[in-house]
Amino acid sequence: MHEKSEVKKTEKFKSLTFTLAVAFLALSAVVLFISGALNIYFSMQTQQRVIDSQQRMIAHDAADSVNSFILGKFNELKNGARLSNIAVANQEEQKILLERLIGFDPAFRQVALLNTQGEELIKVSRLSSFATGKVTDLIEDPLFAESIKQNDYISSIYIDEITSEPLVVISIPLNDIFGDLKGILMAEVNLKFMWDLVGSIKVGDKGVAYVVDNTGKLIAFEDVSRVLKRENQVHLEEIRKFVESSSHIQMANAEITKGIYGNYVVTTHEHLGSPDWVVVVEMPVMEAYENVITQIKLSLLFMILSFIFAIIVGIFLSRRITKPIIKLRDTAVEIGKGKLDTQIDIKTRNEIEDLASSFNQMTKNLKNSRKKIEDYSRNLEQKVKERTKKLAEANAKLKELDKEKDEFISVAAHELKTPLTSIKGFAQLMDTDTVMKNRKKLKHYLELVNQNTIRLYNLILDIVDSSRMSLGKLKLECKEVDVNEIFKEVRETLTIVIKEKGITPVFFIDKNMPKIKADPQRLLQVIRNLIVNATHFTHEKGIITFKVYRKGKFVQFEVKDTGEGIPKDKQKNIFSRFYQADASLTRKVKGSGLGLSICKGFVELMKGRIWFESEEKKGTTFYFTVPLAKNKKI
Repeated sequence: MHEKSEVKKTEKFKSLTFTLAVAFLALSAVVLFISGALNIYFSMQTQQRVIDSQQRMIAHDAADSVNSFILGKFNELKNGARLSNIAVANQEEQKILLERLIGFDPAFRQVALLNTQGEELIKVSRLSSFATGKVTDLIEDPLFAESIKQNDYISSIYIDEITSEPLVVISIPLNDIFGDLKGILMAEVNLKFMWDLVGSIKVGDKGVAYVVDNTGKLIAFEDVSRVLKRENQVHLEEIRKFVESSSHIQMANAEITKGIYGNYVVTTHEHLGSPDWVVVVEMPVMEAYENVITQIKLSLLFMILSFIFAIIVGIFLSRRITKPIIKLRDTAVEIGKGKLDTQIDIKTRNEIEDLASSFNQMTKNLKNSRKKIEDYSRNLEQKVKERTKKLAEANAKLKELDKEKDEFISVAAHELKTPLTSIKGFAQLMDTDTVMKNRKKLKHYLELVNQNTIRLYNLILDIVDSSRMSLGKLKLECKEVDVNEIFKEVRETLTIVIKEKGITPVFFIDKNMPKIKADPQRLLQVIRNLIVNATHFTHEKGIITFKVYRKGKFVQFEVKDTGEGIPKDKQKNIFSRFYQADASLTRKVKGSGLGLSICKGFVELMKGRIWFESEEKKGTTFYFTVPLAKNKKI
């Protein structure tokens, strides 16, 4: 019964200290978080409404300008036709009117008068007599029939092949006083105005505006080159909705989506109605919500500072409440040192005093448990000895693994020492008055230092690749690869290298080569290593052949030379690390001795196989395979 009472009092102690501090901090954090989140949420809502209103206004103004421009051209044709009664005038008067129209408005490139059958009667043009106008060419357009029905007509936009300007054809019917159709007045209109208009639209600091037609093609944009290419922007969410919608919404709400430059933007659009175009306005998200982001940062800073303040207050209150516990802690430390006769004397008349009594009872129990602890220590010591023995056995195995690593490091250090020694020697030679005064000799030594530096760099890369392969840590990025592209790149980059040696290159590839599954960079490295290696062992006027052909479920690559060949007694070690069939020649060409072992590792990681055939004085042929991309069994 006494023990249960002590447990309950200890639980009250927890409620008095730790729970109080944590509850204070948790409550402060919740209040700060809720208030901050609500503030951020309402700021976002307000800013979104502001952005939506601003962009709607910009899009609306731009759409009004474009509509006013097109409507103005229609009105000019109608006013000219009405004032002069061109439908019943003679041919000379009709020509004069057309010349006045084209002279009055520089946006008109050609103006033509047609009869009710769509046949051209008179045409006035700014173009030379050799240029081909497009006014009468559009009579075959099915929409042209709308003019016959006494409706206004506007064609699709097209780009002039000579001036690279956007053009459109408009037409109006010519009726007599009784409303009967007497002819059609058509004009070719230059829309370069829209380029200047869109370019002048200010959408924040980094925003853009552009116009597209009902198929999604660019009509006007700040980057004129993209307009001339007739880029289709239907892949953009805002444009796709406009193109796919059967009933176009006049004005869309601002939304966050991918923009024309591939970045995330806040965008909206306004449909012009007639013509069937749309003006799109975009502003980068970070710029649009700049004020909100600043407010979020300030809110977070305030929350952090407030939370820090809450922590300070919580700590202060906890320490004041738990001051008697410090004495309890110090006494517990003494007990922990083995002084089991230590007693705690605390008079607080609360849970802490009860806890002190519990500690006193605990020390009594510890005295009785000392023997048990000593027994436990002996058992633990025995277990430690057993585990030490197992650790020694594991270390012995590790030493065996380290032996191979030490051999690799020893050879690698030797190989690294050679270029380093050369660099040091040439650097010392340059540090003399004689060399410093001889510019030609100084330049020669600098070139030698540079060559040895490049050799040292390549050697380090080879050592890193080789060591990562041996440790199983090298991962390739295998994907579908076009063999024809690989072949083309090899032929373009290595032909010069081969010819510089006075060797004739021969390249061959089968037709209709399938795709393979490989790491393109590592595949090119393997081919380059084999071809460059072949140039080192082939005399002038020799031949190096590179072939690519399909073989079953693989594509086989072949590098053949007419060099000295590899002696039979050295062929079995040819793929070993740092092995050199001809050490003197390898040093001469500054090889690392790791090229072929790396090639073998790369090919095998790509699920292929590499081998060679060689005969002294008759050359060597290296083969390797890479699996097809659609070979599911590989």
